[in-house]
Amino acid sequence: MDSRPPQICSREGCSNQALLICGRCMTAPYCSKECQAADWKKHKRVCVPPSATPVTPAAPASAAPKPPLELGYLFSHLQSYSICSLGPESDLIATGTESKKIDIRQIALEGYTIQSLIGHEGPVYSVCLVSPRVLASASEDKTARIWDIKTGECIHILRGHTARVICICSLSMLNDPAAMIASGSADKMVRIWNVETGECVKIISGALQQVNSLCFVSPGFVAGSSDNFIYIWNIETGECIKTLSGHTSVVHGICLSSPGFLASGSSDETVRIWNVETG
Repeated sequence: MDSRPPQICSREGCSNQALLICGRCMTAPYCSKECQAADWKKHKRVCVPPSATPVTPAAPASAAPKPPLELGYLFSHLQSYSICSLGPESDLIATGTESKKIDIRQIALEGYTIQSLIGHEGPVYSVCLVSPRVLASASEDKTARIWDIKTGECIHILRGHTARVICICSLSMLNDPAAMIASGSADKMVRIWNVETGECVKIISGALQQVNSLCFVSPGFVAGSSDNFIYIWNIETGECIKTLSGHTSVVHGICLSSPGFLASGSSDETVRIWNVETG
């Protein structure tokens, strides 16, 4: 392990006072996240979690190539309910956890948590990116929240659901100044929110049981429910355009599989592909 005193940054050539430590080995000190990122390629050879077995020296160049990074190991001490990328060109991901917080992790640092968004009073079931700087989350505490990713500040607490909020999705393209999000709850309702003001602009009912998943399909959105059905709603009118039936158990997940087609996963042990136009 690095022999320099802990009050000095571990990065070679830097003599600044340390302000943080490596969250994986809990020993290597750094003056900034930038220094930590720059030193990671060197430090990771000796970076071992306190309870882990020390790593062996690096294999010679002639040895077989190392297997791909297994992120599952990095998350082994964390129960994550949801995960999302923070942009198509970003190496950051956000994870909603059982511990009531949202962890921002950096892939280049092998999943190291560089920031935590704290405020929810229950497990965080769902997270979604609204814009490059704004994240939305849904929680057991019956609220959804809107966060400034850069500062870690909670911008709005969205109250109105009467049961746990299970899913959340953006209803706008990135950087849309009129961004909206939808939240689905165990109260069988979907609420539409204005991201800028935090105002609930529409309440949509129709599901017979809790809403487990949401997906944006312009000009509307799709919801998967515990009543075995998938609903397609028009955002403007709140009208249910189509109800897709076929699953024989709870619909847990939905997503666009390709333009005009929807994929759904269910407890009935099937994945179904749907034509959005014809149902």
